[in-house]
Amino acid sequence: MSRPCERRKGPIVRKRISLVVGLLVACAGAGAGEPGALREFKNVIVMVPDGCAHPLPAIARWCRGEANALDALARGSVRTFMFSSIITDSAAAATAFATGQKTSNGFVSVGPQRASRLRVFEAPPDELQFRPLATVLEGAKRRGKAVGLVATSSVAHATPAAFASHVHSRGLLNDIMEQLVYQDLDVVFGGGRSYLLPRERGGARTDGEDLRQALRDRGYAWVENREELAALSPPCRAWGIFASDGLQPALDRPTTAPRQPTLAEMTAKAIEILSCDPDGFFLMVEGSQVDWACHANDPAWAVNEFIAFDRAVKAALEFAEGPGRGDTLILAFPDHGTGGVSFGSSATDGSYTSLAHDGPLARMKITAAGLARTIPSSRDPRDAGKRIYRAEDIADALVAWWPIFGTDGQGKPSPPPAAAVKEVLSLHAAGRSLESALLAAIARKYTYVGWTTTGHTGDDVPLWVFGAESIRGLYDNTDLARLAAEALGVSLPALTDELFADAADVFAGAEWNLAWDIDIPDDPATKDKDEAFRDNAVLVVARGDRRCRLPVNKNVMQFSAGGAIEEHAAPGVTVYAPEREKAKLCAKPAVYLSREAAGRIAQFLQQGSAGS
Repeated sequence: MSRPCERRKGPIVRKRISLVVGLLVACAGAGAGEPGALREFKNVIVMVPDGCAHPLPAIARWCRGEANALDALARGSVRTFMFSSIITDSAAAATAFATGQKTSNGFVSVGPQRASRLRVFEAPPDELQFRPLATVLEGAKRRGKAVGLVATSSVAHATPAAFASHVHSRGLLNDIMEQLVYQDLDVVFGGGRSYLLPRERGGARTDGEDLRQALRDRGYAWVENREELAALSPPCRAWGIFASDGLQPALDRPTTAPRQPTLAEMTAKAIEILSCDPDGFFLMVEGSQVDWACHANDPAWAVNEFIAFDRAVKAALEFAEGPGRGDTLILAFPDHGTGGVSFGSSATDGSYTSLAHDGPLARMKITAAGLARTIPSSRDPRDAGKRIYRAEDIADALVAWWPIFGTDGQGKPSPPPAAAVKEVLSLHAAGRSLESALLAAIARKYTYVGWTTTGHTGDDVPLWVFGAESIRGLYDNTDLARLAAEALGVSLPALTDELFADAADVFAGAEWNLAWDIDIPDDPATKDKDEAFRDNAVLVVARGDRRCRLPVNKNVMQFSAGGAIEEHAAPGVTVYAPEREKAKLCAKPAVYLSREAAGRIAQFLQQGSAGS
């Protein structure tokens, strides 16, 4: 396999049709900031603190006692609504800033469905619904640049997934991971080992495929801890997967998983590898767990995830500000707010004019979930599924890990009020998890941080920029994809037309269909067999004794004539969109492949040569 420094340039895509990609953007009114006339950059880094609303950077600044690296980069705000709601989910949001297209809830870089939409949007035309949409990462790859993804979640989670996969549901984690493996990414760091391994090897895959072995067979270096990550020496192509799903929270990691790397370490190593490519690179970095912490309404977790993200930004800036550079654009922004976080709460109604910057939040050493795991328990004899906790054990754990109740005359942490511990026990007895009880009885009442929801919010979010002073103002999230595309010299509509041609169009008049490599077993654990096994689907195109097979979710073309099989790499993955059939939008299976691949198939069927 080629290394980043040895990459062959792909053709710059030519515009065939504009489609209707971008047609549905911003009938709600243009923002003050709009893309246009942005120069090209050698390197583009997109950084996403998932779920980070405006108050978190301010909370972090006071908590850490110093400025954030992001503070000097503040440029404006971003609107976040999706096609189907004024409050977005992460998949639709990431699709917007990866492809430049608004889409429906849970969709990953495919067009929206007509069934549900905001009134500000026109109904999507049939050809756009569920159709795969090209991303800025795919555009960078077609320009010959190295590309990478970094996250503290599974790398198959919604935000990283939207840059390199195309499915109608973010829950199709096995399909997403397979597309990531076969997108020929140069660097992937994060979690998600379960979605690489088959069930019989302790994973979650239902198709029997071992994608970790596939990566090794494709020439990737494979690392599983921070020591192995540090030892990676470019030029190389590497996958680093450090957890079965998401990594441990930044606040807990030194205690619970010290061999997992930090987001800053993963970011720095990714840049070290990707910057080896003389044509430049595109990198997406997600601080995934800001969102998870805000869903949990856990202030210590949230602020420390933001700080960890900010340190990753600092690592990116150290590269971008290097001597003689000036060739790197950094765009940083959240996908949405989460939790309705506020700097000030009902607990500070009578004291907000006399709060200290070194308050309780700065002294919390572990997340609520981590704290709950430190507290011993016994089994409830009346209910085997419940645990019993003692007040003294809860108090001891709070003193050790959340010393936020003042100090005694000798400067030692004071124990929590007995009433607070009693409330924790009462909430747990009423059915809450211990983690939830600790957050409700302690964190909500003894920190400065308030919350309004455990879901997402529809407010505008911050925009931070390095490298382009012209980017200022209020932008729609779709504008961010256009800015990145301009910086990369890519037309996203033209790229969509090039990478995702409908098989029904390019093979009109030919013999083609969708087949399955294996029989679908009668597995009661599989709720939807069609979904669970659609990654075993294969596009088959034939003429006489010549046959071409393109496995769905892969960049593989298999040519055979008279029994001999020849395998070639395809320029991009083959995508199957079953929802188009269910919505009666097509007569045959909706399968998409690149026009270049289609041309090579046509050449093979007519002349017996697969080309190169």
